[in-house]
Amino acid sequence: LLMLRIRMFGLLRWQGRDEIEHHEQGKPAELLALLAVLHTESRVVTRSWLADALFPDTDEASARKLLSNIVYRLRRALGNESIHLLTTNQSLSLTDITTDAGLVQAACVTTDAQPLLAVLPTAREPLLAEFDQAWAQALRTRLQASLHARLAAHMQQAWRVRDDAKALFWAQHVVSVVPTDEAACGIAMRLLAKSGQTAQAVALFEDTSRALQHELDMQPGA
Repeated sequence: LLMLRIRMFGLLRWQGRDEIEHHEQGKPAELLALLAVLHTESRVVTRSWLADALFPDTDEASARKLLSNIVYRLRRALGNESIHLLTTNQSLSLTDITTDAGLVQAACVTTDAQPLLAVLPTAREPLLAEFDQAWAQALRTRLQASLHARLAAHMQQAWRVRDDAKALFWAQHVVSVVPTDEAACGIAMRLLAKSGQTAQAVALFEDTSRALQHELDMQPGA
C-alpha cells in the first residue's frame, strides 16, 4: 500500500511515491498541518470546524467557501497524492498516511527502548515550527510531555537498580529534551562527577541554570 509520508517536526514536508520531499506554504500548508495533527490524534472533524479553525474571524458561510478554495489548492499541490485527501460534504480527513509525530507518539507508549531511541533525533526538532496556532501548540506540548515521561521512566528505572551507565545515558537524554528537568540534571551531575567528569558536570549545571532562568526565571535547587 502506497503511503503519504508527512514530516511534522521542523518544517512541514510531505513525500509521496516520487520519494521527493515537498514543502507547501500559506493556507494549503496550514490545512495539511491541521489535518496531520487530527490524524495523529485519531480525530475526524466537520468542514465547519475546519473552516472556523482556519478562518476564525470570518462568518461560517464565507469561511466554508474559503476552505473549499484551500482544499482545491491543496489537491493541486498534492497531485497524484491527493488520493490521500478524503472529502465529503461534511468532513475532510487524511487516509493511508504516516507521520513522524505518529511514530514519536507510538514510541512513547511502549516500554521498549529501541523505538524511543530511534525517534529521538527527530523529536528534538520543534514540532510544526512554522505554526503557532493553538492546535499546533497543543500537540507540541502533549508529545513533549509524553517523550519526557517515557525518557524519565527509563532513567528512574536505571537509577533504582544502580546501573550508573544507563542512568547517566537516560538522564542526559531527558535533559536534551527538557533542559529544565532538575531531577535529571541532578542525577547526571552526580554520575558525571562520580566518574571523574567534573567539567562536564559543571557545564551541565550551568546549562540547566541558564535554561531555568530563561524559561522559568528560577535557579536550580540546591
